[in-house]
Amino acid sequence: METRSTYTDILKLFRRVVNKYRSLEKAPILFGTGDSLFRQEVGAIQAIGADPGRNVSELAHTLGVTKGTASPIVTRLAKRGLVNKYKNLDNNKEVLLELTVRGQSVYHENELSLIKLRQALFERYEKENPEYLEFLKDFLVQMEELIEEHYAELRSQ
Repeated sequence: METRSTYTDILKLFRRVVNKYRSLEKAPILFGTGDSLFRQEVGAIQAIGADPGRNVSELAHTLGVTKGTASPIVTRLAKRGLVNKYKNLDNNKEVLLELTVRGQSVYHENELSLIKLRQALFERYEKENPEYLEFLKDFLVQMEELIEEHYAELRSQ
């Protein structure tokens, strides 16, 4: 019975972490460029900045969302002058993405923030056994798979 209680505690903690993260997702982030962006928009800028020339489908896959979700994000970012959309010369139907100068500023500012976060994680866990960190990583991969399976099951009902 103790194990069942531990699983319940893990799920409750995981739900709290997810809810806190979702709250962060809804809060806009102000950048030095004067742009206030939501986390999903920042994620799109990060993905485009890390791999310019990708299309909306590739961006959607990277972000873990549908193309129908990624497309309006790109449109908003383009209207705000952060992303350029241009036609692929080899395939006139395909639209490719790149950051503007302002978009690159946001990308670099966010990269610095991510470096600080990684450094904080490193400092907190540097003394941990590497196997513990691998366990945490594996745990999150398994949780993602379980959530996807559960979601697919709910959709099929």
